[in-house]
Amino acid sequence: MNYIIILVLGCHMVDIQESRIQSAIDFVNSNQQNVWESNQTIVWYLSGSTKYGNSGELPEAYQMENQLRESWNDNWIIEIEDKATNTAENFAYFKKYSQNNKIDEIYITTSKFHQERANKILSGIIPEINFNWILSNKTCLSCYYDEKIHSKNIHNDIIKSLDIFNFEMH
Repeated sequence: MNYIIILVLGCHMVDIQESRIQSAIDFVNSNQQNVWESNQTIVWYLSGSTKYGNSGELPEAYQMENQLRESWNDNWIIEIEDKATNTAENFAYFKKYSQNNKIDEIYITTSKFHQERANKILSGIIPEINFNWILSNKTCLSCYYDEKIHSKNIHNDIIKSLDIFNFEMH
């Protein structure tokens, strides 16, 4: 069986997160009809906790799952990762998952404004994987500015997330 992974990165901004998951749904539906074979299984790896550890809030991964279930297809499987609180952690937990599962193709879903930073982080955490992007167009007034600020922390975010990965592996 062929396994295609759609890794969707959560976002604490609901409208941006909803746009990401909808972009991925649209992409998958388009390709299941035209490109992929009917025996290919789509594994939705939904990654995201809550921003700032807000325990009263539903983790981003579960919010995305709720939206995904509205478009359900029988060839889909959902994997929930609800511990990651930032992009580096998203990829660290996915690294662990990818080492324990058969994967044929990987698509990473995020926003266009976030792609450059996400790609740098991914290269520092899982440089050995081949992947494609699914990008949402949704943005916000401060998104590009915020990315510049967060980009200053890429190296430290990678180091911290690899510590999480190494701890989780033992």
